[in-house]
Amino acid sequence: MREFQAVADVLATGCVMAGAYNWLGKRPWYMNLHRSRGFLGLPAALLRISAGVYFLRPVVFYTAGQTCATIGVALIIDHFVRFPAGLLGRLLNSQFLRAVGILSYSLYLWQELFLDSFSPSVFTSFPQNLILTGAAAVGSC
Repeated sequence: MREFQAVADVLATGCVMAGAYNWLGKRPWYMNLHRSRGFLGLPAALLRISAGVYFLRPVVFYTAGQTCATIGVALIIDHFVRFPAGLLGRLLNSQFLRAVGILSYSLYLWQELFLDSFSPSVFTSFPQNLILTGAAAVGSC
């Protein structure tokens, strides 16, 4: 299990992207970057670099490479949310994934309670653990 400091940048990046979504959409340089032909090469390069760093220097990956990967994934998601044409864009903007996105923070919080594989509780056993996680997330939104 990862500790909070190992995933804090992932949570922070999601929060920053959500909070800055409209602001970034009004920045011509940002939108021109997204519209450029080679845009997806930028986040792909970030992902490739972080993967290489992981295999060469795991310590560097956990201090900087993981952040590069997180930013790369955030840029890809932002791109396909803003430009939903194509298969991946339609998938990311599907009603199901939008609903999961709305529930994602609640799911994140409640999964800690119900998806504990080390607990012998009936509440953490499959499939009721998934049902309870989903019900708690829906009930708390």
